[in-house]
Amino acid sequence: MATRNSLILNSGFIQELNTSADKLNLAGNSTSDLSEGTNLYYTDARARGAISLSTVSPSPNTGLGSLTYSSSTGAFSFTQVTDADVRGLLSATTATGVTYASSTGVIALANIPNSSLTNSSISFEDARGVTTAVSLGDTYQIKEAENVVELVRNESGSTLAKGTPVAIVGYASGSNRPLVAPADANDATRMPCIGLVAEQITNNANGAVIATGVSQGYDTSSFTAGDTVYISTTAGDLTTSPPTGETSQIQNIGKVTKVASNGRILVLGPGRSNATPNLDDGKIFIGNASNQSVTDTLDTSIVPEDGNLYFTNARARSAISVTDSGGDGSLAYNSSTGVITYTGPSASEVRAHLSAASGSGLTYNSSTGEFGTSAIPNSQLANSTVTVGSTSIALGSSATTITGLTSVTSAAVVTNDSGFRVRDNSDNTKQLAFECSGISTSTTRTMTVPNSSGIIATEDFATAIAVALG
Repeated sequence: MATRNSLILNSGFIQELNTSADKLNLAGNSTSDLSEGTNLYYTDARARGAISLSTVSPSPNTGLGSLTYSSSTGAFSFTQVTDADVRGLLSATTATGVTYASSTGVIALANIPNSSLTNSSISFEDARGVTTAVSLGDTYQIKEAENVVELVRNESGSTLAKGTPVAIVGYASGSNRPLVAPADANDATRMPCIGLVAEQITNNANGAVIATGVSQGYDTSSFTAGDTVYISTTAGDLTTSPPTGETSQIQNIGKVTKVASNGRILVLGPGRSNATPNLDDGKIFIGNASNQSVTDTLDTSIVPEDGNLYFTNARARSAISVTDSGGDGSLAYNSSTGVITYTGPSASEVRAHLSAASGSGLTYNSSTGEFGTSAIPNSQLANSTVTVGSTSIALGSSATTITGLTSVTSAAVVTNDSGFRVRDNSDNTKQLAFECSGISTSTTRTMTVPNSSGIIATEDFATAIAVALG
């Protein structure tokens, strides 16, 4: 049990000892010894009761999966959505061509009606430029199937009447059709004719041309049945007489099959003029290099060669040749152009002819053409020795003894005292040596000779003189 702290007498009253460190001693006690107040003890039931489950549409009873909670056990249960659950929510309207199998979930298309299509028809334009829309599933019979037509556009500046012979003069990219204008046998840009206009085409409008077949509605009252009609030198007209003169092309466009104001012409020859054109007076036809006939005036340019050959650059050039004997540089000849090309020797060729003698001290780089020197031997020199006094010293060698010197003048001569000697001029065995070992390190001592001749005496000799003199 909890124990009370000591009681004290305070101003006539008895109360507990009141300190911040010791009010109630709970040693040996636990929550089991303490009754619940406003702070409740933990229980599983209280924890489970504090949790609930809120579901939104679809609710657990729709069959599209579910989540439930048991407050008595604290367990959540989740039921997953099945394929059948999902497939059961879908359907298809068969009238639109969509089919659906709820057992497999497969959606397909079958027998889609035209009403469900954005585009449910195809447009046909017949030989006379009439457009007909044909719904999908319907049948369309092409009229005038005996005619081969070309869809064209007229931007010539005037209306093209039915039966007018026309030629291609350009292309209208906006309408994807060739541009046509009245054919003219005297104008190479308006030939050849590609056919006769099927129905009138106003300016800046589309239409059709009968390239092969029957042209109806042309006034043939001035012709005779069976007449051959040609493209006239009058633009847009037909004639029964072939045009004359080399400037005019000849094109047989067809035959008149019905003579009437609303006649018929069988169109047979569109797309080309006669291979053999008209021929002017004084001209001849002659075959060219492409084996085609052309007109020309008779001169040497069209007369075949026999014994006397005509001059040509190729013949002159083939009569010349060049022989290159090799070596440095080159001489070449191009018989197709007649150009003789001389190429001088290259630097590498010139350098290849040079070298340096072995052992001479010369070096040579054949890649750069550079000469140099390196370790020239004494044998290659005019002067390979130096004579000092009477001693000869080879370049690169040394001499420890030099003889024959009568004098040496120098601003400074420093030598070891062990090797420096002054000898008598008549007796080489008489020599004077100097000893510097008694001088302090890094010190130079100077001996000054007085300005008079005399004898240098040693310390021992001076002492002996002094002793002798008493």
